Amino acid sequence: MAENLLHHRTCPICEAMCGIVVERRDGQVLSIKPDHDDVLSRGHICPKAVALKDIHEDPDRLRRPVRRRADGWEEVSWPEAYDEIERRIGEVRARHGNDAVAIYAGNPVVHNLGAMLGIGDFIRAVRTRNLYSATSVDQLPHMMTTPWASTRAILSCTTWARCSASATSSARCAPAISTRPRASTSCRT
Repeated sequence: MAENLLHHRTCPICEAMCGIVVERRDGQVLSIKPDHDDVLSRGHICPKAVALKDIHEDPDRLRRPVRRRADGWEEVSWPEAYDEIERRIGEVRARHGNDAVAIYAGNPVVHNLGAMLGIGDFIRAVRTRNLYSATSVDQLPHMMTTPWASTRAILSCTTWARCSASATSSARCAPAISTRPRASTSCRT
């Protein structure tokens, strides 16, 4: 019987990047627990991290590419899947333009160094204006529907970004955002 191995990892699910300890034996995940020595999470994890074991072992989890057929799903090779994706996205772009394609770059893409290094080139190659992330899909709608956030506040942040980009070294711009419905931007020297 093989010995239990402990793997210290970072949970890939969200931005909190909690430290986890994965205990394995013979390729089986025995447990996922908080890493008490992790400098960020200091021994705290959420239920999603513990559920990684269930996700990993789920019999319905896709482990290889599949293609839908009239009679069900067919497993295909990775090269075949990529060839079909390239062909079909090319057809959509040719028929409807570059903006008919959207890109989502968020969790867990942002926790993978290889994906992070390649995503910029991928976005430039696709040439779409439709870019989505965890912020635009998950957080921004919440911010836009809270009483303190208004379009004017968001616009003042945009104005602040333009102001700071064009300001001289002696001028600083700061957004004046309050809980009141009106927000304004002022430049100070």
